[in-house]
Amino acid sequence: MGEPTRQWYCAVNGQRYGPAGQDELAAWIAQGRLKDADLVWCDGMAEWQPLSSVRHMFPAWIQPAPPAAAPVSYLQPHRGGLVLGLGIAGICTGCLGLIFGSIAWSMGNKDMAAMQAGLMDPSGLQLTQAGKICGMIGAIIGMVAAGFIVLYFVLIAGLFGCAAMSGGAAMSGGLH
Repeated sequence: MGEPTRQWYCAVNGQRYGPAGQDELAAWIAQGRLKDADLVWCDGMAEWQPLSSVRHMFPAWIQPAPPAAAPVSYLQPHRGGLVLGLGIAGICTGCLGLIFGSIAWSMGNKDMAAMQAGLMDPSGLQLTQAGKICGMIGAIIGMVAAGFIVLYFVLIAGLFGCAAMSGGAAMSGGLH
């Protein structure tokens, strides 16, 4: 016949448990209820010892339960720096501000909606907001600058048209 099953005692967080058979103790280890640092004792041992020092007395397949997995983040990275850069470029580039500012404004709107929906990393919210505001300002500056350029060319064309009409009559009348 085989040797009798050992009776184990353990101390977990200051609380003693046992006696427990080797199979029951092995189940506690597998469930993670008993950790390597917890003290164990059985008949024949001189003193209480950490479980890690007597692990060799248990089958190799008995391992503590793995730690709970860390939560995995599947959030899209924020683009706050890009939105802010485009917004600033919109302010600084005059007529091109209409292009850069509009892109920053649009990206800012989409990214802020994704952050509020929990799809994008919210740590870039302030950068994105600042970039959106700069984009709005840049787009407005770009529209005003484009309006002044169009007005300039209309005035120049008008002046040349007036000069051509009045200058042509004056020149033809002055030669005779």
